[in-house]
Amino acid sequence: MLTNVDNKLEEILDFIGSIYFQTWLGAISAHFLSLYSKDFKGTIPFLKKIIPYKSDTFYYRVDLIILPLIGTLIACMVIEPVNLKTSFFAGISWSGTLIALLTNNNNNNSNDKDGDN
Repeated sequence: MLTNVDNKLEEILDFIGSIYFQTWLGAISAHFLSLYSKDFKGTIPFLKKIIPYKSDTFYYRVDLIILPLIGTLIACMVIEPVNLKTSFFAGISWSGTLIALLTNNNNNNSNDKDGDN
């Protein structure tokens, strides 16, 4: 029984030390920092279109899961990090890029609706 627990603990520690998890930490950090921007709406406008009539809490929670995962996947595929430093900064940089793109896109969409463009 103890060896089974030791094996599970070792698997958990291996996962935490993996490049994917460390890249996800960078991505989730960037996502948390994006919450300070009033203009950034993340994936919420898209989610409201494909899954309408849910609470705001639902949309924020799903956004918290989706956006960092997208940042992690893109960072791992494009940058191919090999250690803690490169994986963490890959997560931050690609999530930051997604945040910048979505913020710009969200601002353009709101301006189009207001008739400013």
